[in-house]
Amino acid sequence: MFNILQDRIYSILIRGNGASLAPLYDVMCGDVWENVTKRLSHKIAGESRGEQLEGRHWHRFARECGLNPRQVVDRVSTLAKSALAKAEEAAAEVAVMPAGPHAILDKIKEAVQRRATTLLEQLQKIGEATPLETVEG
Repeated sequence: MFNILQDRIYSILIRGNGASLAPLYDVMCGDVWENVTKRLSHKIAGESRGEQLEGRHWHRFARECGLNPRQVVDRVSTLAKSALAKAEEAAAEVAVMPAGPHAILDKIKEAVQRRATTLLEQLQKIGEATPLETVEG
């Protein structure tokens, strides 16, 4: 089954216990390439640049999707922490592949770590915002 969202196609896995998004393949880290856009494939609360996202954007995104904002922020935080925790291991796994030991591999690992760290810092700002800023976001 496929779902088309803003001209993007995603695969859905349907199992006995429910449906979920299929794993993404061929996802590229555009941050390390000079002439590749740094824009996200989907906007988050109107923002298309990851470095501009703050916790308030994730709250707005959650509300727009009918989701619990705190749960969305917690999930995004968990995913960012997981990316940080597994970046080194993933880079090591790729490095032993036939085409793996490429000079750009370290740059990609560092870009992923930098983005995850920045995302966690941005999410932290939600705790520093006043309740009105969080709601109005």
